[in-house]
Amino acid sequence: MTRHYCTYFDKNYINRGLALYNSLEKHAGDFYLWALCMDKDTVKALSSYRLPRIRIVSLDEFELADPKLAGIKSTRTLLEYYFTCTPSFMLYVMSREKDIDLITYLDADIYFFSDPEPLFDEMGDRSIAIIEHRFSKEVANLKVLGIYNIGWVSIRRDETGMAALNRWREQCIEWCYDRAEDGKYADQKYLDDWPERYKGTVVLKNLGADVATWNLNNAPITVKNREVFVGNDRLIFFHFHGLRKITKFFFDTQCSHRISVTRIVKNHIYKPYLKVFDSITDTLLTDFRDYYQPSRPLPRSITIHISNIDQLARFLCLIYRFLLKGGMIFMMNLPKSSPLKPRAYKVKSSDPILTIFSCPKPFTGEIDLIQRNSIKSWRSLKPDTQVILIGNEKGMSEVSKKYSLTHVSDVETNQCGTPLISSIFKIGQDRASTPYVCYTNADIIFLDDIMSIIERAQTYFPDGRFLITGRRWKMNIKEEIDTSDAGWSDSFVSFVEKTGELDHCGALDYFIFSKGLFKDILPFAVGRPFWDNWIIYKARNMKVPIIDATNAVMVVHQNHPLGWSADYHGRGVESVANKKLVRFQNTFCSLYDSTHVANRVGINRASVSRRIYGFCIRWRAYFLFAISYDLYPWSLPILVILRSARRAASFISHAFMRFVHINKS
Repeated sequence: MTRHYCTYFDKNYINRGLALYNSLEKHAGDFYLWALCMDKDTVKALSSYRLPRIRIVSLDEFELADPKLAGIKSTRTLLEYYFTCTPSFMLYVMSREKDIDLITYLDADIYFFSDPEPLFDEMGDRSIAIIEHRFSKEVANLKVLGIYNIGWVSIRRDETGMAALNRWREQCIEWCYDRAEDGKYADQKYLDDWPERYKGTVVLKNLGADVATWNLNNAPITVKNREVFVGNDRLIFFHFHGLRKITKFFFDTQCSHRISVTRIVKNHIYKPYLKVFDSITDTLLTDFRDYYQPSRPLPRSITIHISNIDQLARFLCLIYRFLLKGGMIFMMNLPKSSPLKPRAYKVKSSDPILTIFSCPKPFTGEIDLIQRNSIKSWRSLKPDTQVILIGNEKGMSEVSKKYSLTHVSDVETNQCGTPLISSIFKIGQDRASTPYVCYTNADIIFLDDIMSIIERAQTYFPDGRFLITGRRWKMNIKEEIDTSDAGWSDSFVSFVEKTGELDHCGALDYFIFSKGLFKDILPFAVGRPFWDNWIIYKARNMKVPIIDATNAVMVVHQNHPLGWSADYHGRGVESVANKKLVRFQNTFCSLYDSTHVANRVGINRASVSRRIYGFCIRWRAYFLFAISYDLYPWSLPILVILRSARRAASFISHAFMRFVHINKS
């Protein structure tokens, strides 16, 4: 039999709602969860995951069907309006689907640990099923909030059930506020007279249902054969009311200081839930970083003002609850994978997946041949790529027409007329029609393996967030490359392996990433130092995986005179301006700061030794490219000493390796 549940949540509670759905998938058999999305961002998030057993209802759609409810929205706070919606949403679902005989409302912050079918068996053919709070004696004062908890309410489509539901809706529209007043509280206190008023009401007695911090002390909680029991009943669902994240590894249960959270409750109830809760939160942050922001944890430093004895006593009770009664839970071993499947770009093998954008030099002389070779290699990639040329240099318009490229001449420049990286990246991402984009210098030749690494990275990182870069091969090419032959790349690879040279780790000429990833780029001048190191730093700061694809792809740089980028290694105005934008040593990142390393087989995490070496490279670059600029020419003796020491260390290392090799042989 198909069970129908309903709940509601907004973008602040969507992680709890998805955890609820995940628990139902594990334990509830055949079901549908009707989710009222209280804002448009929640609709967008849920729709993107295409969860098979969830039915999405937007707030606009819901309010359109109930104008009376929408009319009182301005008289309630946001939370009070949510409370008011509870019976109305149950009625909406039943009126929309006439075949639903029984609807069950669930709070979004509950989580199932076993099959809820015993609760339906206990309900039988009666009209209404509700659950008591069963407050422990330590918190008996909370009874003013209601005898029964709203976390589980089942109502059948019969005369008694519909009468109760309609009356409850009218009561909530008339008065539903977040305060106890005249025997009323929110939507919950109205349930107190249901067992006497409606004879078809059953109060569920199963102790494994609606276990929460307010009734933990009522029955012993034990573990038998890896199953959690409350008294003699198996735990069915736990109500994680008030749970909040304090820091990265600490969670506050909001449990009263008079109630103890035992080790069993921590390890077998809270920790399984928190693993799911936290991994879903991480997935949402990855997929919807622009608008999804979970409740903020407490700041690292908290100033506590104690002005009287009462405040001091409350503060000591807080410390007592956290440290001695188990109110705080420490979670370190969180999983790497989420039960919520991350969004993935659905790209067919024949669909374009990459847009290449570049800012070429003038198409004159030797540079003309080099840049045309590069463009032809880009256009030969399969699937087809979109190519965008940015700038108004000589010959750019004619080349764009000849090779069917997109040309954007309006680009921001500095006072010297040099295009700015911030403008180039913005144009490239705005004009791209594919999920992934690639900035590259116009002297770079790509082969088909560049498409393979994108597909491999997409498989490894299904959310589509990654940055691919790598070292280049450099070589002299004086002739036009013929890309019309289908096998041109194979012969070209052999040619590069024989005559080319793999460049150093600081030569970063291309960056592949998902469209829209980089939004706030500093106004670096293109063709000058520091900006490419800053891109690596930016990705690290955004916690985006950085893939070193040196061993997976062959990217070829065609040697040429520096031309208008002659200031690259100099101390000109533009280089100094770029240097001023880079303020800290952590921004001098290199390829050794990548988080992952790709090869022809797969993608692996970077080793610890590689990361340590990257740290050393950062400091070396910081000194060489930043401090030496400010101290020049006084820094020259220090640079000579460092260079001599490096050569001496290299000589000693090679001599030692030769000595070891001779002894072994």
